[in-house]
Amino acid sequence: MDLKPIRNRLVQVGLEAFLITHLVNVRYLSGFTGSFAALLISSQEALFITDPRYEEQSSQEVSPIFSRVILGPGQKLAQIVDKYGWRSLAVEDTLTLAQYDRLKEALDGVRLVTWSGVVEGLRRRKSTEEVDKIKRAVELAQEAYRTVKGEIQPGRAERDVALDMEFAMRRMGAQGGAFDFVVASGYRSALPHGSASFKEIREGDLVVLDFGARWEGYHSDMTRTLKMGKWGGWEREIYSLVLEAQKAALAAVKVGMEARDLDTLARGIIEKGGYGEFFGHGLGHGVGLEVHEAPYLSLSSQDVLEEGMVFTLEPGIYLSGRGGVRIEDMVYLGPQGAEVLTDLEKEG
Repeated sequence: MDLKPIRNRLVQVGLEAFLITHLVNVRYLSGFTGSFAALLISSQEALFITDPRYEEQSSQEVSPIFSRVILGPGQKLAQIVDKYGWRSLAVEDTLTLAQYDRLKEALDGVRLVTWSGVVEGLRRRKSTEEVDKIKRAVELAQEAYRTVKGEIQPGRAERDVALDMEFAMRRMGAQGGAFDFVVASGYRSALPHGSASFKEIREGDLVVLDFGARWEGYHSDMTRTLKMGKWGGWEREIYSLVLEAQKAALAAVKVGMEARDLDTLARGIIEKGGYGEFFGHGLGHGVGLEVHEAPYLSLSSQDVLEEGMVFTLEPGIYLSGRGGVRIEDMVYLGPQGAEVLTDLEKEG
């Protein structure tokens, strides 16, 4: 992992070191997968810090560009900072207020400056290795869906469908589900984040399934909407609109495009169809070590689409008390342009 961008930024703003505590960022930079660690990066030093529980694990996982520091009983981070004589530190804004206050007290006399999105900015563009892991996460989720789809029938509880999906993924080798799956049927399909409940699926229901797998720390995320019975009326109307909006967005994706313009394009189709007020979330988001990460595709986004990004396109329409539709695919913006990573069948 190249630490040069971080070191350059330290020089530019006149700070001596950067303390990284967000475990996802620790993993991204160092390779460590445990639950307790921090990194300290300066112009000369790259320190990985953990405690004796992870001495052996870190020796196997942590990149050799980092010097490992194992904190013994009673040893504190402040002692390391003092050892190197650092009097100014950047810290991540993912710290809670309580954590920040404790750190400030422990590092008395050290200037703390909060940084936002520095490592996250590096994570926006995926390496070939990262894309391969994401693709495997996609494959596992899709295999599970295809295994379970035939069993999504009236009379089954949403929760049972979600459990079947996760069990299938794990049987196939996934580390687990990427998040709590959405299985929302009937009137509950109008809940964009309607986690699986004990409600039984009924004949005539729309069923929204939002799911993904985790593979070597990387995630997938996709959504399909099924109909328990024959499509028709308002349900077919909103499904067709959502599908049209997604197809238009998929066709328009290109390097250098402003993310908000893609959202505007898809949203415009749904607005023209008369359902604009019922599409209440952004068009998509990045996927990687976290299920939701940069770039963000929404009307307020300042992100620009770059080569190497992986993100979702997921327009939806949600009619309270009646039902909803969402269709979500994952896109990799590679050297040859946009590559749709998900290939699950759609209803229309």
